[in-house]
Amino acid sequence: MIAMIFVRDMWLAAPLLVQWLGRRRVIVAASLLSGLGVLLMAFGVRLELVLAAAVLRAGLFNLALPVYRAMVVDAAPREEHTIVSLVLSTSENVGPIAAPPLSGRAQGIVGYAPVFSVAAALYGVGALAFVWAARWAAQRVKTAPNTASNRSTG
Repeated sequence: MIAMIFVRDMWLAAPLLVQWLGRRRVIVAASLLSGLGVLLMAFGVRLELVLAAAVLRAGLFNLALPVYRAMVVDAAPREEHTIVSLVLSTSENVGPIAAPPLSGRAQGIVGYAPVFSVAAALYGVGALAFVWAARWAAQRVKTAPNTASNRSTG
């Protein structure tokens, strides 16, 4: 019960962490810690550690998602907010729909640990891609003419 409350309410810590670390760092840290949690789930030998890792990963997702959404929407021109929100919502729903059958099939072929190891590696790749894209976008904004749509993404 306490774990469910933690996971559900983890997003409440987001404003404090964003003030302390900034949006990008919160998103990258949550992604890397989630990847670590997935690795613990893959190779955990104690049920308590695996459960703690699962709860932590779910809580970090609930913390990072609204931060990411706010950053993306803030960076988009106002007239594109509807489209951006649609793309974000669609992408957030594809994973939970597509992942279970694909993961289940892969686990049946190669086992549990390799599939979760790949997932953990993809968390790291995603964090690196995010850092690269954020730097690329910041450079682009610096070199673009000063317009209302060129706002900082934090």
